[in-house]
Amino acid sequence: MELDVENAQVTILMNDSNKVYVVAMTKEKLEAVTTAIKLATEYAIPTTKTQMELVEFLVIN
Repeated sequence: MELDVENAQVTILMNDSNKVYVVAMTKEKLEAVTTAIKLATEYAIPTTKTQMELVEFLVIN
C-alpha cells in the first residue's frame, strides 16, 4: 500500500538525551510545519509499527 501523503497525519516528536518529547504549538504553526513536511517528502519507508510501538522503541533505546 502506498502512502497518501496529502491525507496523512504528521506526528512530531523531539528526542533529547534519550528522552522523547511530544511537540506542542499553535494550530497555525502546526499547519505550516505539516505542509512543509508533506511538500518536502520524497520517500516514505513503512516501518510496520504503530505510533505507540515507535514511541516505546524510542523511549527504550
